[in-house]
Amino acid sequence: MKALRIGEHGDLTEVDLPDESAARIAVTRKLVAAESVEALTLTSRGSAWLDENGIIVGRPVNQHATALARCCGLGVTLRGPVVVTGAGPEDGTTAPLTAEQVTAIRNKVTIGLDGGS
Repeated sequence: MKALRIGEHGDLTEVDLPDESAARIAVTRKLVAAESVEALTLTSRGSAWLDENGIIVGRPVNQHATALARCCGLGVTLRGPVVVTGAGPEDGTTAPLTAEQVTAIRNKVTIGLDGGS
């Protein structure tokens, strides 16, 4: 399942997650270096997975992931590495990102950091 990892310093890396739910959560926890993860709904077609305790453990602000969230209309600040996945249109279950979604995310991160200019 194709996903996109947004590192704390802005590195964007395409990753493949397992299809099976428990294995996917385990790999996502490793990718964001967290004991537990939570999903933040970005849109009806995508979610951001991040360290559930990011503020408590002192994770740095992830400017790139925050820019993506703000481009999606969310007034949140995201901390630490983030993994972005797609979501099923009917039920919101985790789904692979399409190539178009990966491109759109990369563009939103860039636009968000440039202030939309």
